[in-house]
Amino acid sequence: MDRNGDKGVQTNIQLSENCEISLLIGSDFYWSLTHRIKRLDSSLVAVETSLGWSLHGKCDERSDCTSVHLIQSEEESISAELRRFWEIESLGIHDKDSVTLGNGDEKILSEFDKSVCFVNGRYRYKDVINNYVREGIVERTSWDSLSDSQGFYLPHHAVIRSDKTTSRLRVVFDGSAHEDGHLLLNQSLYTGPNLHPNMLELLLRFRKNPVAFTADVKSAFLQIELDLRDRDFTSFFWTDNLNNNPYVLNFTRVLFGLRPCPYLLAATLKHHFRKYKKQYPHTFDLPNSSIYVDDFICGRNDVLDALRTTLECLQIFSDAGMLLRKWRTNSKQLDLLWQKEAFKPYIKNRVQEIQLLSDTCQWGHCPGKDNPADLISRGTSAVKLAQNELWWHGSPWLKLTPDHWPNRHRVFLDSELCSEEVEYRSSVHLAVTQQRDSLVDINRFSSLKKLLKVTAWVFRFVNNARNVNKSMDFYITADEIQNAEYFWLKYVQYEFYSAEILAL
Repeated sequence: MDRNGDKGVQTNIQLSENCEISLLIGSDFYWSLTHRIKRLDSSLVAVETSLGWSLHGKCDERSDCTSVHLIQSEEESISAELRRFWEIESLGIHDKDSVTLGNGDEKILSEFDKSVCFVNGRYRYKDVINNYVREGIVERTSWDSLSDSQGFYLPHHAVIRSDKTTSRLRVVFDGSAHEDGHLLLNQSLYTGPNLHPNMLELLLRFRKNPVAFTADVKSAFLQIELDLRDRDFTSFFWTDNLNNNPYVLNFTRVLFGLRPCPYLLAATLKHHFRKYKKQYPHTFDLPNSSIYVDDFICGRNDVLDALRTTLECLQIFSDAGMLLRKWRTNSKQLDLLWQKEAFKPYIKNRVQEIQLLSDTCQWGHCPGKDNPADLISRGTSAVKLAQNELWWHGSPWLKLTPDHWPNRHRVFLDSELCSEEVEYRSSVHLAVTQQRDSLVDINRFSSLKKLLKVTAWVFRFVNNARNVNKSMDFYITADEIQNAEYFWLKYVQYEFYSAEILAL
């Protein structure tokens, strides 16, 4: 580089292409080292420093030079900067005596101590891999099958999240690791098109519906099987005991961490949803616009519509071997209906278990007034329940010999469960339900509070029309609100558990 006409400035500067940076000088010390400044042209300035001449400014477009400026704006000492540098270089590893806990560190360590466990000589890391083996997510592969085939061995490590309620420890497989001079696995895999809905549109649709609900798919990626020809590229080393030689496992399912995973999951779900166009025309296409990776984000205009959508989505995903879990909603009514729906299979399973493990000749009948379970079904407060002897100790006759129990020798016939009497009661129940539907339309209310208040006013009107002692209070009382709540609880129980109630 030649610059004539500026005496004192070296006119022939040779720039090395492979120079090493041996010292970084912060802007707070830089100007104490500078002396003369000479402008060479409109874009370049030569600055004389105690360490020699330096060149500043914009390089010619034909040049391959790169200008780097490092500005230190914080008022920290060099020793503090060096200490922080070495802390970063040591990856957070300190001598035992030098460990200092910052804000929140003690809580995190406490949570870790509670969640970690030591089983069979290994921490929970081993449990995760063992579960994979039991569930068929990974399989053992012989060395012979790998000797003549192409493949990839994935490194893995544990990630512990103390803020998670499920799956606090995850084993992460790194598809981006590689040796020098070799391709990483993710570079060799086709990412696929983005089939996920637009995030902004998804959130706007979610917010416009009065009844919103969310869920996620449990281990979504691990529910999709890999083709046999692709499994050698998901191999990893494992051992049950550190004193033994390792062996090889490979995945039989799609594992999170590989580039095509989001595409494979989204494409599989879209293919699966199309099967339900005739069976669930109301719902089949909704998940396409409401699933983002493994999160289900949706909403409906009313509670009953939301209930139908969630139940149908549960079935659709269940048919694909996937479980929708962690349900959340802004509607107390929908949340209550979910609890009822979850209780139905519980009751069914318990009844089947009782029928399997016992004979009808062993059964007796417990009157409702002596049945602790009836305290809940009739409705009661937590305070009254805590003081109720029947709830805590059962019926007094349980302390007597079996020959003193009521209806001990009654014979239960299977024919009783399908008698004309039961069928007649069932038809009466349906008529009563129809009458309740016309009393207050639940679909007209967006909140449980409004529904209970209107129901309480209706009951007061009916009571004042029938009785001489009329309630003339200007405000609805707490007892009237509670009675309204009991009414709707019983209404829901009769609507969804009529067969079980009639069988009692």
